[in-house]
Amino acid sequence: MTKPLLILIAGPYASGTNGDPELMAQNLRRLEEAAWPIFRAGHVPMIGEWVALPVLSSAGASGPTDPLAAEVMYPTAERLLQHCDAVLRLTGESRGADQDVAIARSRGIPVYYSIDEIPDASAEAPVPEDEPALESGGSFLPEPPLTPAAQALYDEDLADDGFVWNLSRLWAYQPETQQKLFDLMGDAIASSGLSKRQRGILVTAAASTLGDSYCSLAWGGKLAKFADDPAIPAAVLTGTDAGLTEQEAAMAAWARLVARDPNSTTPADVERLRAAGFDDAQIFAITAFVALRIAFSTVNDALGARPDGQFVATLPTEVREAVDYGRQPLG
Repeated sequence: MTKPLLILIAGPYASGTNGDPELMAQNLRRLEEAAWPIFRAGHVPMIGEWVALPVLSSAGASGPTDPLAAEVMYPTAERLLQHCDAVLRLTGESRGADQDVAIARSRGIPVYYSIDEIPDASAEAPVPEDEPALESGGSFLPEPPLTPAAQALYDEDLADDGFVWNLSRLWAYQPETQQKLFDLMGDAIASSGLSKRQRGILVTAAASTLGDSYCSLAWGGKLAKFADDPAIPAAVLTGTDAGLTEQEAAMAAWARLVARDPNSTTPADVERLRAAGFDDAQIFAITAFVALRIAFSTVNDALGARPDGQFVATLPTEVREAVDYGRQPLG
């Protein structure tokens, strides 16, 4: 279950009111309308004005139009964001809310644009003692007994990301096998000279063809960073390949062929890779890498691994919207 989050509600307050107290009060009521749904979902809502307005009053200011407000209103939200776990950005033009979003993104915390996007952390119905909780390990299998190798896997997740991935809970059955598989992937692609962006294209093209939401989301997020453009992974995940070079489009097409039906490839398909600039050693490396990624996805998908909700919430909207297949996020 998702842990409770402290969520800052950001939206218009003084913007567009020309200092009219009634309009500002209406805007505050609109912000507060989001408080109950957030609380009902198991989280703690926060609005900057709940803190800033009493601070202004205690300083003797006349209100949000007082000259002192510039020293209180925006700085309050900025300080709150050092403690908040997420931001809910409501619609409407607001320089302050846009600043809140920018700060949140710089801190790497999720920004939601709808109540429906916020993961549910409310108390779940009790499960009878003779009926084990489903997906307690984020997959069809319960989390296995903890071993030193599994603990090392978990510790690495916590150090890098602050939570244990559902994939790690699944592969805790055989952490050594996962590591050997990752080592094989690295060995297969090491001599290819492919960039991180190109590797991301291969994985997202193959994963989306398989209908593997976990790797599609995880590598879609990586590719967005490698390409410095979330539209690139969205294009690969949806198969349009917009924004790719001719060579990148050729490798994406090959990855899809291998994932869809490796027996359907022809010498002409290989020739297209050569025409795109790949030599035969690179073609073999690309194919071996994709095949090993498919093996990894096959284990995850067959055993019901669910994408991690706390990670998915941090992804660009373009990536999240492109992955409308496979298993839904959990946690």
